[in-house]
Amino acid sequence: MILDLICRKQAVIPAEISEKLSENQLWNLKEMETDGLISTTNDEILVSEKGMKVIRNICSQLDLRLAENQTKKALFSETI
Repeated sequence: MILDLICRKQAVIPAEISEKLSENQLWNLKEMETDGLISTTNDEILVSEKGMKVIRNICSQLDLRLAENQTKKALFSETI
């Protein structure tokens, strides 16, 4: 799914991932949508041209392993 976002600027979010997103991740995605970086439908996310500049930040909100590990340790390379 993350590869699709980066390469195709769109992806279907599987139910098993969307069900596990934290409140913080969902809130961040809504903020990104408000800012015009992404648009969402029921199970799909589309990245705008403006959003491609911060694609790592968008993808990080959908990465469940990253979210789990962020509480355990600091990242070596953080996005702005």
